[in-house]
Amino acid sequence: MEHQIFIANRKRQAKSLHEEFGAVPVFDVTFAGQDPLFSTLSPMYPHGDLPVPFTEGQLSANSLEAIWQGLKVFEHEGARLDPAFFSKSGCKNIKRHATKQRGRILGHQQGNHTTKPLLSIIAARAQIYAPTYHWQLEHHCPKALAALRQALEHSDIVLLEAGVDSDIRDIFTPMPHSQLLRLYLLGQYPQCGEPWHPYTRAEHEADLERRKREQKARIAHQRALRRAMGLTQAAHTP
Repeated sequence: MEHQIFIANRKRQAKSLHEEFGAVPVFDVTFAGQDPLFSTLSPMYPHGDLPVPFTEGQLSANSLEAIWQGLKVFEHEGARLDPAFFSKSGCKNIKRHATKQRGRILGHQQGNHTTKPLLSIIAARAQIYAPTYHWQLEHHCPKALAALRQALEHSDIVLLEAGVDSDIRDIFTPMPHSQLLRLYLLGQYPQCGEPWHPYTRAEHEADLERRKREQKARIAHQRALRRAMGLTQAAHTP
């Protein structure tokens, strides 16, 4: 039986994680994680030389997050292709949200090609985020990946994420980078650049319900294991 990779919010208490997943290794793969090795897996980590898609090797960025945020185009503000912005990393002063001044997000620009159509959120995930994260994993994260694979050989593992577990095609929730990391470790990384079928609202709602059912089932399973262990220990107590 192959071991599984679960994703959970990093704000959850250790007791809550244990109740759902049992005594399995837990790895915080966010930029704010305590272990610097696994922080390298974050899109906010300053690796320093990530190629910006659609720029033919002319531009590079300090982090994946700088690329993702920099290529956003708003109603009243264009993409940020300047080196000053692409030098950003971490979580401070890097997010570009829709505001009254910027207006709503129109899409992501195809690198320095200002005359090409903007990419929708699902197309941007497939053609900007996923291929750049794959490049990051391949070129900068061999030690962290080796450690995760070694742990996975012996048991299930849990990846702690800043968001919540969701499908990469679910456009109604932010895409957690840990979902791409999970697929990479399982040898199921999605085809980059290929059209991804985005979730409909109905698929989004159905996926949420499925995840809730699975979580309840895991908790019930762990409770049953603890009860069985308690009975076994009681039976052997003189």
